[in-house]
Amino acid sequence: MEYAYKSYEIDFEKLQRLEKRYSSLMKKSFNAGLKNRAYSDELNSKALELRKEIHILRSELLTDA
Repeated sequence: MEYAYKSYEIDFEKLQRLEKRYSSLMKKSFNAGLKNRAYSDELNSKALELRKEIHILRSELLTDA
């Protein structure tokens, strides 16, 4: 039981870090879009990949809870 709780905490912290990274990338993408569209698209693409990871991890956490 203790192991499952620790694992959940670790996964939850990972989820929070991914969400912060996603938010940061989206903000950078928006700001870069004003000057360099190609760079903005690249950042947006990375952010969308992170969003998929976030969705998967969130689903796993909800099914384990």
